Amino acid sequence: MFKTLAIVPAYNESKTIEVVLRGVSAHVHDVLVVDDNSSDNTLTLAKKHNINTIEHTKNFGKGKAIQEGFSYAVKNKYDAVIILDADLEHNPSKIPDFLEQLKKYDIVVGQRNQYRSSLRHGLNKWTTSWFKLVLPFLDDFWCGYRAIKIDLIKKMHLTSNGFEIELEMLLEAVKCNSKIGKIYINTKPIKKTHFKFRDYIRSNNFFDRWVIENNKFLKQGKTKKALLLISARIGLLFGGFFEKIIK
Repeated sequence: MFKTLAIVPAYNESKTIEVVLRGVSAHVHDVLVVDDNSSDNTLTLAKKHNINTIEHTKNFGKGKAIQEGFSYAVKNKYDAVIILDADLEHNPSKIPDFLEQLKKYDIVVGQRNQYRSSLRHGLNKWTTSWFKLVLPFLDDFWCGYRAIKIDLIKKMHLTSNGFEIELEMLLEAVKCNSKIGKIYINTKPIKKTHFKFRDYIRSNNFFDRWVIENNKFLKQGKTKKALLLISARIGLLFGGFFEKIIK
């Protein structure tokens, strides 16, 4: 059995954090909440449950929170990590299913059946159409519910402080020639989101830069790889412009 740490990035989730922690604690050895400078009492409520916490003195972003969680997991010699959101979109009861799949894969990614809004669904489909050229068997690249073996975490070189971290983890897994699995999950549609349109732009730009800089790690044939490189350069030309003007 994996010695498992659940990492719960949290930002202003006082209404749901306690329910999430009670559900998660039943399935893992330990829980770590990384509070990204919440202005409500999210951190206070988390501490009531006698779990490990990391407190940010400013709002850095989800990526930074996850990176710190990974560092904590490596330092404390866990075998695997579960990541899930603090807003109840992800049902903690699925954790055993993720861990079961992790016996066969290095990273397992949740695949949602519902999205927070039709706009989010449309934007996800748009970005996914390009990302599937690298990982064709995935349909949802943005789901934050996932399980990762510590051995893969040690190999990853993560740099993203924002929501790009979701994509960067998968691209690093490709770079490390890791086994990537998926699991279909029922999700609770929640209208509230910290994910903005600019985050899609930044993530697309991140993908384009990664393809250009790491194309030697891609296993696609020459034609598909050439298409990826051409698309990445064109996408970055426009995406770089929009990233500057969209706040």
